[in-house]
Amino acid sequence: VLVLFGLVLVVANKRKFATTIITIALSIVVALGSKELIHYLPEHQQKRIKAFVDPSYEPLKGSYNLVQSLLAVGSGGFLGKGPFSGTQTQLQYVYAQSSDFVFSIPAEEFGFVGSISIIIAFFILIRRTIKIGLETPSIFLKFAILSYSIMLIFHFAENVGMAIGIFPVMGIPLPFVSSGGSFFLVNCFLAGIVLNAHRRRFQFS
Repeated sequence: VLVLFGLVLVVANKRKFATTIITIALSIVVALGSKELIHYLPEHQQKRIKAFVDPSYEPLKGSYNLVQSLLAVGSGGFLGKGPFSGTQTQLQYVYAQSSDFVFSIPAEEFGFVGSISIIIAFFILIRRTIKIGLETPSIFLKFAILSYSIMLIFHFAENVGMAIGIFPVMGIPLPFVSSGGSFFLVNCFLAGIVLNAHRRRFQFS
């Protein structure tokens, strides 16, 4: 759904339409956060929302991973604790550190410098992918590459946001970093399509 909305925004390129989509998205967020509607959700979803709003809620259960991730990120400081020297990650206090909370590892071991380096690297990757998509003459490849770039933006923002507590935990992996063979292969396959489209861009014109 997010990819579809993103493509519509790219094609429409109208301020009014963009404003409408943003308003709808904000309304959904506010609705999910309201105390009246939250009781209609399943219990595990209620716990996730409560843990996101208040990390101290069930610190040994529903909020455990989030609390440990926040401790790992916060204790990294500016330069970090050094490779394989993180206490929260190396001692396995963060359970899902290889997938959902993988960003907590470089944040703790390499600090602000390591974290900002990863953010800059993904910013360059996403920016370059969008540029290639916009420059590709083929309509099919243009939409395919832009769809991939939107997916990259969502996965990157959500995964990093989960680790630092600004987005709710949703189990979204970080492309090229989180463990998982199939997800890694899919990203390599899609990145190969982007590179091939850029190499053959003059053949499509």
